[in-house]
Amino acid sequence: MTWQTLGRGMRRLTLILALFFPILAHAAAFSEYELKAAFVYNFASFTDWPSKAAPGMSVCVIGQDPFGRALDALEGKAVKGQSLSVRRLSTIAEARTCRVLFISASEVNNLPRLLAAVKDLPVLTVSDMDDAAHQGVIIGLAIEKQRITFEINAAAARNANIVLSSRLLNLARNVYPRP
Repeated sequence: MTWQTLGRGMRRLTLILALFFPILAHAAAFSEYELKAAFVYNFASFTDWPSKAAPGMSVCVIGQDPFGRALDALEGKAVKGQSLSVRRLSTIAEARTCRVLFISASEVNNLPRLLAAVKDLPVLTVSDMDDAAHQGVIIGLAIEKQRITFEINAAAARNANIVLSSRLLNLARNVYPRP
């Protein structure tokens, strides 16, 4: 079977799995945040939003941007038939207009206010701050044994009326609470 003959969804899943190789093995080719940007893109690809979601497919970063230009590489890529845009936010209120909201670790003290601002809105929250999923973020990224892993807060996803693919749920290190 060749790459071209794999179905679109299977190619995406293969890309996700490829990202689980040790970071150090790819250190010369990809930085940590280049890999995390790819994870964010794939999270969006494996998420379904309700029709009342903000128009467009915007990935937003609030707080100190750890991605640099890595996230900008996603600009214009197609996700769910929409062109992805990348935005850096300066206010919490702007978070309500995003589809995907990456909450920087620099916002740890503002996390409750940020989560309250998007509460019950179809915004996929992602962060790499410690214990993010336990704190109410939908997807928490971490590095474990030199690999990027993630946890999912399924209750937060349900509250946001977001449906995460079962394939994504199966790849997560932990899902809270387990459906």
